[in-house]
Amino acid sequence: MAQVNYLPVGDNAARQIINSTSVLDAYLAAMKASQRYAGGMYWKRQGEYEYLVKTGLANEQQRLGARSRETEAAYTSFTQGKQSADERFAALGAALKEAQRLNKALRAGRVPGIVVDILQRLQSAGLQPHFTVVGTHALYAYEAAAGVRIVERALATQDVDLLWDARKRVQFVTDLARTEAGSILRMLQQVDRSFQRKEDQAETAVNDRGFEVDFLRRMQEQDDPHPFRFSNDEDDLWPVQARRAGLLTQAPPFRYPVIATDGSMAMMNTIAPTAFVEFKLWLASSAPNRPELKRRRDRSQAEIVQAMLDAGILIDEQGLPSEDERSNARSEAEILALLSGRGLGAPSRTGVMDMAYVGPIIAVTERHVAQDTGRGRVVLHDTRTLDRLPAVGETVEVRFEDGRARVIAQTVPVPGMRR
Repeated sequence: MAQVNYLPVGDNAARQIINSTSVLDAYLAAMKASQRYAGGMYWKRQGEYEYLVKTGLANEQQRLGARSRETEAAYTSFTQGKQSADERFAALGAALKEAQRLNKALRAGRVPGIVVDILQRLQSAGLQPHFTVVGTHALYAYEAAAGVRIVERALATQDVDLLWDARKRVQFVTDLARTEAGSILRMLQQVDRSFQRKEDQAETAVNDRGFEVDFLRRMQEQDDPHPFRFSNDEDDLWPVQARRAGLLTQAPPFRYPVIATDGSMAMMNTIAPTAFVEFKLWLASSAPNRPELKRRRDRSQAEIVQAMLDAGILIDEQGLPSEDERSNARSEAEILALLSGRGLGAPSRTGVMDMAYVGPIIAVTERHVAQDTGRGRVVLHDTRTLDRLPAVGETVEVRFEDGRARVIAQTVPVPGMRR
């Protein structure tokens, strides 16, 4: 019997995930708009002159010119824009809190809370573009995008790997210096004050519950500094060079909202699923000094993600699919899980060719009908192509013509029909 490695999310949780991630998308857009109006503007008089001053978050000041029609227009545009952006950000902040409350009530998430807290902190500090989640935790983004739950055994881990992009180190140093924390370790301590740099592993921070955050970087290339500490803080972390991390740095990005067990949400930046599969297979077969137990887990994770890709419920393209696409993916995942549980292989899809199929209906979901056509073969019909929805257990003939199908009740097999 084929092993079931992922199952569809329940209907109530699925609806909440769709709704709450839409709120998160809007909230992050509002946050970005609000950040453009960071600081303030005011008029300052010096002698007989009055001029416009722009202030930043660190109270830095910039003179924009003497009072004139142009500077008055700039002042009015800024103050009105700031008020509008701040009001929208506040309103969506309240909507986000409510969405997160419902997430928890409906058990819509299961990402460890500490991971989402770290992603949120990086996001609010403007540092998230510099880090990519790689390793086991990337599976949470993939299952969220596919509308399924991956088996727990594939997800169990007490550490998260964050890949730092050395190509953007100059911008990173500038961005980090602008933060309140001023160092990556201090930023982690804002999430959990017990985080400390691990003894003899300068790339790792560990908290008092044993959860670790590992920082990786590509092998030294061109003018990459090595070794490199994130900041001038002597206690800060030093990202470690990792084999093939350069390929991960260049891999196509994959960005998707994830939800914690407590309902909180964050956007996760990771790598495209095909790049994940390729890297995990390399770890399983060729990585030097890799413990056998980790090789087995690497191989299992690669196989799970590849199966989701093959089933069409997970795609490499960046961006959020529509509600219609996600509903379709959940429906197909439910069918595939049922068939796998019965030891049946992946079904073939119908509707492309003019053909008829006869046999009992073995599963019906929101978007799909699975039909047993005999000899271990199963076909999958899209409900939107059928003139009526058959019931589970009903034996029918499904006859396609020009992409549409008639569903005809049968009491005995029809000779010549596909079985």
